Amino acid sequence: MPKHVTTKEFLESCDEDGRAVFSKIIDMAERRAMSINWRTKGFSLGVVTDEGRVNICYVYPPGCMYKQSIYTALQDGSGIRRMGAPAEFIDSVNRRRRPGCSCRRATS
Repeated sequence: MPKHVTTKEFLESCDEDGRAVFSKIIDMAERRAMSINWRTKGFSLGVVTDEGRVNICYVYPPGCMYKQSIYTALQDGSGIRRMGAPAEFIDSVNRRRRPGCSCRRATS
């Protein structure tokens, strides 16, 4: 099984701007008892509900294929869909997003 990155390793892999932003996200998540799932390069941030864990975003360091970035989980199968939002609502959010936004509707 691949080794998951630690908070320290993740922050050290980021540039100065990334460390400033991501350390605040991690601190906020810890203060609010949110769920952080560490992976081999980055992490997902979520909340635990009666229905299970709901992802809010995915965070990646510079050395990853997504570069140093944060992607919302509102459009994927474990985000807003998991909370029971109707497809019409998800489609309306999609229509209102900024041009060039990297959010995409799940195909599964």
